[in-house]
Amino acid sequence: ERFHERMLLDPELRHAFEAADLVRLRRQHAAFLAHALGGPVRYDGSDLRASHAELGITGPQFDRVVEHLVHALLLVGTPE
Repeated sequence: ERFHERMLLDPELRHAFEAADLVRLRRQHAAFLAHALGGPVRYDGSDLRASHAELGITGPQFDRVVEHLVHALLLVGTPE
């Protein structure tokens, strides 16, 4: 939730999520992160490159999302 809150408040990123199905997106992100961090959840979605290929995401936008993700993970106690 904190990750999405930060992205939706970010003036550089929020426009990219205006038309998104946020319930679905949160579910996908949660499954991806749980899987990537070694949790028991299985992620069956597309890989990052394939799922974002046509979105025109710039390098700085990607970096900004990563900053928000790292911040949110640290807030909930995820070890570095």
